[in-house]
Amino acid sequence: MQPTQLELDKLTSAFRAAHWPEISERRPTFFSIAKFPHYENVMSNVYQFFFDSDGPHGLGTLCIDALLDAICKQGALPWEGKPFRKVLARREESMDENQRLDILVHNAQLGESWENASALILIENKVYHWLANDLDNYWHSVEKRNPNGEKIGVVLGLKREKLPLDLRTSWVCVSHLEWARAVEALLGSRIYRAEPRYITLLLEFIENIRTMTNAKEDFNELMGFLQQNRAAISRAIQIRDQAMERIAFELREALAATYVVLPKKDENMDGWLIIEKPGKHSLKYILSYYYLFHEGDDAPNYRIALLPEDGNIEKAKYWRDVLSTTEQARLHKIEPDIHHYVIGKTYQVTSNNYQNFPQVVADALRNDWQPLEQYWLIKDTE
Repeated sequence: MQPTQLELDKLTSAFRAAHWPEISERRPTFFSIAKFPHYENVMSNVYQFFFDSDGPHGLGTLCIDALLDAICKQGALPWEGKPFRKVLARREESMDENQRLDILVHNAQLGESWENASALILIENKVYHWLANDLDNYWHSVEKRNPNGEKIGVVLGLKREKLPLDLRTSWVCVSHLEWARAVEALLGSRIYRAEPRYITLLLEFIENIRTMTNAKEDFNELMGFLQQNRAAISRAIQIRDQAMERIAFELREALAATYVVLPKKDENMDGWLIIEKPGKHSLKYILSYYYLFHEGDDAPNYRIALLPEDGNIEKAKYWRDVLSTTEQARLHKIEPDIHHYVIGKTYQVTSNNYQNFPQVVADALRNDWQPLEQYWLIKDTE
């Protein structure tokens, strides 16, 4: 159904007033390049490395201090003072019932068991999986082996999980991004005393966390926008498709006296057409107008190029050498094309000539391209 002017005006107003989602730019990190940006085990290994205060990174307790700062924003810690002057971190620590805790942080002396630690942090790391772990079992498993140590449980996730009421006195939820921001706040001059290679790793880890967090937030915002505007978006897509289908018809009408616009399947979606002179000739025109309807790096534009009828690359090279050196090509700024095309020119489309597009194309063919036809508009003898 053709849209009325009133409908078009309403759609224009609706889209102008809409709060369009801003999709964050995805900067590749070491983790995404290596194809494990969201692996829980990989992230837990990195956390363990930076939580260890005597590790080669040279940051001391900074990364665990950042975690404590993030926890403090939600309530009091179970200990007084600063028990984590030395920190050790263990991965996949065995718990009762054959379960394993992702990370166990403690302050026991080097060489001593965590069962002798005075302060412990139980960490369950979550990325895209839901929280289905038996946190109560983790807690009691640690308490059974270290009844005197003060402890707190932390669920690290892309967002704060909602914990059952009976666990909220012993466990808290901290997002990966909250920890990352706390690290950035503490880095300060310590960045200059740390090992540079591991600072790079830490910053890449933080960037990877930010990318994952933004991806989830972007998805939620995107789905919310689509839900609120789905009727308008669906109608706008219908109108665009109708316009792309109609443009082929209008071009045939505008060029009928001189050219043949060849029919092709799904031309309303492709955004390009083949234009020929009647008869059998060596070359044919390719008209591409995809970027009238789809966003690109440049302003809305269309492109006219010449192509050998059979797509022969050697023939394209021959005609490229012949036509690109003519005075007419230089005069009209028609340049050698790439790959299998011969020569081509891109035309910008302004708001003033959008509605008159078929005639704009006809004028371009008449003024820029017809002077070149004397060179190639000959019967193909091959």
